[in-house]
Amino acid sequence: MTPNEPEHPPEARKGNDAETQGVIPFEPDVTAWEAWRPEEVARRLAGVRAPWYVAGGWAIDLFLGEEHREHDDLEIAVPQSRFAEVVAVLPIVGHACSL
Repeated sequence: MTPNEPEHPPEARKGNDAETQGVIPFEPDVTAWEAWRPEEVARRLAGVRAPWYVAGGWAIDLFLGEEHREHDDLEIAVPQSRFAEVVAVLPIVGHACSL
């Protein structure tokens, strides 16, 4: 459990662990992380017909027309029904993504 995760009684956690869910946990090398900029996501998703948009902090900066702070990540939003189309064109970086 992480420090920001709420405490749940053991019976509420049963069946929610990664092993039970069939997810293979991994520990990414966060020191090697380089977040994409919106232009990079747009380039990678250029051929995707599914609608998507930039969300979060980058969305605010794009709306304001300039970068107001350094960004450590980039969020995009995609309709759940079209998510597989987006995942199909993104590189695999050593972890699984469930639909």
